[in-house]
Amino acid sequence: MQANLPRLAQEVESRVLGVVDAMMTSKIEELKELIEGSKGKGKSSI
Repeated sequence: MQANLPRLAQEVESRVLGVVDAMMTSKIEELKELIEGSKGKGKSSI
């Protein structure tokens, strides 16, 4: 069990980082859409 701890910690860390990364990406996309929406009211944005 003791020998497996570093590998387990690494696995958990990579999963957590993956989840955080996905959450951050979706939040950034939302923010971009909000900014584009507020900027491009008059003209159509592609």
